[in-house]
This record gives sequence, C-alpha cells and structure tokens, in this order.
Amino acid sequence: MRSSAAHPDLQPERWRAARNKMVRVTCTPPARRQGGFTYVEVLVASAIMTVVAGVSIVMVESGRQMWLTTDANLNSLENGQIALNRLGEDVR
Repeated sequence: MRSSAAHPDLQPERWRAARNKMVRVTCTPPARRQGGFTYVEVLVASAIMTVVAGVSIVMVESGRQMWLTTDANLNSLENGQIALNRLGEDVR
C-alpha cells in the first residue's frame, strides 16, 4: 500500500490548489427575493388608502347634506302648494 506522501497527486497542498480552481456546484437554488412588501411599500399604500377613504367620506357627507337640503326645499314647496290650493278653494 502506498502512503499519501509518496504520490504527488495525493498531497494536501495540491488538493487545496485544485479545489480552489474548480467551479463549485451547489444544490441550493439561487437567492431569490422572497415574497412580501417592504415597509416603504406598505407606508405608501396606507397613505393612498387614507386619502381615498377621506375623499370618499367627504363625497358621501356632501351628498347627504345635499339630500337633506333638497328634501327641506321640497317640503317647503309642497307646503306652499297646499296653502295656495286652500286659498284657491276659499276664493271660489
């Protein structure tokens, strides 16, 4: 049986040099970006949603106020028409 010192290919220095020259093949997949959002993306999305929600609330409240104003005006017109009809009946 031969010793590792006798054969030049089996010397540790040669193995290290050969190993450093070889291309390493790994079994792990390449590094990929994991799914999910960054803090900045979440912050921007939250800001946009806050603005959209605020505008929606303002529009709904504006519509509600317009509805109440129109309803009050309609009631006044109806009351005026009823009063004029009664006056017309009294005049006849």
